[in-house]
Amino acid sequence: MNRLILLIAALFCTISYSQKVSDTPLSEITATYLEVTVSGTPLSSKHYANIDYGQKANNKQLKNDDGTPMIFNSVIDVMNYLDSKEYELIHINSNVVDGFTRTNYFFRKKKSTACTCTSSTPMIPALG
Repeated sequence: MNRLILLIAALFCTISYSQKVSDTPLSEITATYLEVTVSGTPLSSKHYANIDYGQKANNKQLKNDDGTPMIFNSVIDVMNYLDSKEYELIHINSNVVDGFTRTNYFFRKKKSTACTCTSSTPMIPALG
């Protein structure tokens, strides 16, 4: 039984799920800022995220590894997803285009709080 559990755990660890934008995995996007638009009908539970990080691609929809669009329950679901990927919401902009309201959500990659000290000598205040 323990071997079966170990085998299942090993297989689970080797499976990778990666989300892509314009064939680039989200984890490999080095851009600091993202512009996100969410499409879908207001009362539907199917929403899609379109992400612009400065790429030249026409299709900016966030997709699963198999190429199918990621489906979100709501705009908040998209925001929570991007937060889990280390992006923070910094601005929301809404404007009316051809009678339709378009809302853009701007995200920034979260800044690391880890120490970036380059000195190997600890800083100790001088006494006296």
